[in-house]
Amino acid sequence: MSYFEECLTLGRFLSQAEKEALYRYLLEKNRDTYTSQASALLQNGYLKVGFANGEIQYGIQDHYVYYTARKIHSAEFTPALRQLKLNIPDFMKTRRLQTFFAQAEVDVMSNYPLPGANRQPDEGYGINAIPFYDLNYYSNGAGKIRGLMKRIASSNSEILTKLRTL
Repeated sequence: MSYFEECLTLGRFLSQAEKEALYRYLLEKNRDTYTSQASALLQNGYLKVGFANGEIQYGIQDHYVYYTARKIHSAEFTPALRQLKLNIPDFMKTRRLQTFFAQAEVDVMSNYPLPGANRQPDEGYGINAIPFYDLNYYSNGAGKIRGLMKRIASSNSEILTKLRTL
């Protein structure tokens, strides 16, 4: 079993550093998939995908993209969990949506993991208040310039290296 496959089963037991590395790994690994998903979402205004043990439903409304999620075979989706403004030039939308998709998949992976050795608590849906695509995450809200410097410094973590190896 690869380290990525193991992470798919950890859910709430993933550390913050593992979630951040998974976000970066998903951005690298799924760039082409995210590009086609972004195209479909921009064209149709709606997209539904499965990831880990969950389903993600994306939608666009009033220049915002949002996502809702549910556990596979569950009756209802959660309310809109995260949204991102899309009133930017068209050539920038795909890149912005790629980061949004990766964040949504990390959120779903940590809340609806694949069955594994660890029993997952059945309490609510947890997400980071500040997403990984926002530079304020890296600076704890102390500004985007400081966040950019810290993100660059932490760009090649051991966890990310471990995810990249098969």
